[in-house]
Amino acid sequence: MKDTRQTMSLTRRLLLASLLVLPLVLGFSAAILNSAYVQSVGSSEQDTLVTQLYSLLAAAEIEGDQVDLPELTQNPHFDTPNSEYYARVTLPDGREIWQSNSLATSALPLPPSSSELTPGARTFSGARVGDQNYKTLRFLSLWEVGGTEKPYIFEIFHSQAGAQNKIHRYQKNLLIWSGGMALLLILVQISVLRWGLRPLKRLADEVTDIGNGKLDRLQASYPQELNPLAINLNALLESEQRQRERYKNSLSDLAHSLKTPLSVMRSVLDSEQAPKDAINEQIERMSNIVSHQLKRAASEVRPVFQQHRKLRPAVERITTALTKVYSTKGIQLTVDIDADIACAVDEDDLMELLGNLLENAFKYGRQKVRVSARRQDTFVELRIADDGPGVAPSLQQAILERGARADTSEKGQGIGLAIAVDILSSYNGSLSIEVAIEGGAEFIIHLPGDSK
Repeated sequence: MKDTRQTMSLTRRLLLASLLVLPLVLGFSAAILNSAYVQSVGSSEQDTLVTQLYSLLAAAEIEGDQVDLPELTQNPHFDTPNSEYYARVTLPDGREIWQSNSLATSALPLPPSSSELTPGARTFSGARVGDQNYKTLRFLSLWEVGGTEKPYIFEIFHSQAGAQNKIHRYQKNLLIWSGGMALLLILVQISVLRWGLRPLKRLADEVTDIGNGKLDRLQASYPQELNPLAINLNALLESEQRQRERYKNSLSDLAHSLKTPLSVMRSVLDSEQAPKDAINEQIERMSNIVSHQLKRAASEVRPVFQQHRKLRPAVERITTALTKVYSTKGIQLTVDIDADIACAVDEDDLMELLGNLLENAFKYGRQKVRVSARRQDTFVELRIADDGPGVAPSLQQAILERGARADTSEKGQGIGLAIAVDILSSYNGSLSIEVAIEGGAEFIIHLPGDSK
């Protein structure tokens, strides 16, 4: 049953992920900025109160047996009514000995002084006075009066209405800027997604054109991440094209091969007496031709993506069987293949390829057969050699050409080589023949490897 469920597009997936992550990132960033600003305002507030404290201490003088401050401190914050800065000086028992003009005119109900103070240490705290919040700085100072040290508590109060308004304005602006930044980032993200996914859309369009017959392969160049996909798709398309061509050639070869036996049968049947043996011979020949062409068609271009097959186990499996078949010849077998060498060939194709070539080596070799393999870039080079009569130089190229029939004195050699060539061509491999050091033929096969 066909699955008709619609899946979300990549653009929507990425955009949805951005919309989920973006508020978290911007919200976290805004919270950090807000916290930093509030701390900055608090630190600035403390610095301001310390400065005001120093101005009070500078204005304080000893009058008689106690510390006294002038009515006007020359500090506009304390001398101006309702300036939101208030100051007083008290004794540890709570008696007030001085207050600023700003406090005297406001009648602000300040909380009582704290007696739990350490001399020389500044204490910052918050206080709720009336309907407003205040920051308070308290400082216990020891003054030498009349030969003895007397403690005096200097207190400064500052309304937080201005600071809170400043924080609220900052938070409002931060919210506006964060929202604007979020909108801008979303627009940028949409543009980036469209630009980044444009190669995928181009790939989809070209695949559609291939399906409609407008193109036969992918034409555009793609980014590094998509390039392997484009290469493999083109390889798959080329493989499919070679497959169609091969079927066409196989049918052509089959039709051409059947012409001769059909002509013989027609002439025999036209004679007065049709020999049964002659007809049977031509029927057998036609059956062999059909079987051979079907084999060649079956060795068609295989899928582009193949699992890697270890070469040595396949060679040992076939040579073990052939050693038993040709036990009377006493063949001396030499196998020089590393255990980790593998090739990207279908298992059935590999077994048939090796079977045809190794059987020839055992059949025509006198006493020695040598099999070796090594990696060569992205291919595996396999060599199969024997000490037999070899292949005549005039036939070395002919028997490897497509559709050629090497009708040598050794029956069956040409068919096996034709199948081997067909299998190799389907994997972009190659087969060549040289004279072996043993004196016979050496078949050199190149197969796609594991590229280690």
